[in-house]
Amino acid sequence: MKMTETVKEALGRFLKHPAVKSWYEGIVTELKESTREMYILHLMRYLGKEDPAVFLKRAQENPREVAIEIKGRLGELYKRSMSAAHLTKYALLSFLDFHEVEMQVKAKVKVRRVRKKSELSWEDADRIILETDEPYRTIFKFMKWSGLGEDEIMEIQNSSKI
Repeated sequence: MKMTETVKEALGRFLKHPAVKSWYEGIVTELKESTREMYILHLMRYLGKEDPAVFLKRAQENPREVAIEIKGRLGELYKRSMSAAHLTKYALLSFLDFHEVEMQVKAKVKVRRVRKKSELSWEDADRIILETDEPYRTIFKFMKWSGLGEDEIMEIQNSSKI
């Protein structure tokens, strides 16, 4: 992906590959649209500049070697983002399964244990919000008073209908 190229343009070009296009169109009924979008993005990032047909051919000819490669790359990805590692793994499994490539990917992406933090008091939240700059201060106040979370705010911001 070139620096000037947007992700949307890169995805459009990636979807033109026959192997990717058939897989993407084939999983329409199986997955929600948002999941499909994430799968295609993570598959594109995993493959990078490698042609999807070449990747499938390598996986068919030498499944053990490719499985070991996948495990290593997922392990590196896991260090940066646990959710990205999970999404990449399941996107790869879906892609390989759709093209009937017999391969066992036993990369165990462990779920990290996260210690639950105590919730902020109303007063502590006010103090923290006062320390932030605009426009964040207004957004955080709105979130505090409405009870909306980050996901809902992003949905509102990204939706042309709302």
